[in-house]
Amino acid sequence: MLIELFRALATVPIPLVLLLIIGVLFWRRPILGRFLVTVTAFALLALCLPVVGRWLEAPLTSAAPLYDASIPDPNTAILVPTAGIFSDATGDWWAASEGIIRAAAGRKFHETTGMPLLIVGGRPTGETESEAAVTAQAVGLVTSVGQPVTGVYIETAARNSTETAAAAHPILDQLGIEHVVLITAPTHVARMAASLRHYGYRVSAHLERHAVVPDEPLGALAPYIPSGDGLSRSTGAAREYVGIVWYLLRGYLTVSDLRQTPPASGN
Repeated sequence: MLIELFRALATVPIPLVLLLIIGVLFWRRPILGRFLVTVTAFALLALCLPVVGRWLEAPLTSAAPLYDASIPDPNTAILVPTAGIFSDATGDWWAASEGIIRAAAGRKFHETTGMPLLIVGGRPTGETESEAAVTAQAVGLVTSVGQPVTGVYIETAARNSTETAAAAHPILDQLGIEHVVLITAPTHVARMAASLRHYGYRVSAHLERHAVVPDEPLGALAPYIPSGDGLSRSTGAAREYVGIVWYLLRGYLTVSDLRQTPPASGN
């Protein structure tokens, strides 16, 4: 309970909002109150700028080299961590859209390359179905009798990034895998890649997203105008940085795990 409360209060922008409230309460003390109000107001404004969100995202998305198909490596597998599920009014379970995007890209890449494909995700909040099973079913990675199709492995115990790497480890070792191609959300690459490196794997990223580019009526000014998209980008990136720090403090990762390793070399 206390850990969950700490995580909720540490989630950006909540700390800044709390500081802003403290500044208002101490407004009559100019050195403390007005300083806090000024600093936190500017910080909140900065977080709402899309250009700041993109700047915060950049180190996370580039934390693993992109997979280079021109460099052959037979000891390679694809890993897709899931991204949540939800139930409807009838009790049926559905995969979140982000999970569908990842798994569909993984399926296409698996069919193109023939590499083994791992879909990993358990029941992080006590769901009656695992994320991996629901997501794999949604993109056609299981047969009519519920078994994974040839070359696909479904792991249903992991609840977070460090458990995803730990759950995938015995499967990857059994397959003789040394190099993992990760398919996940761009900002999740850093934490997930580091979790896999912790077990000694080389990690590359495969990003296949054909999102429609929205029309920007503000043109070149759009990145510098505060918006909900800017705040969403900034807070999403901040959560990943907090998650990485939390993993380091808990010993799930070491600083060396965060460093890029070179992609597989030719054999």
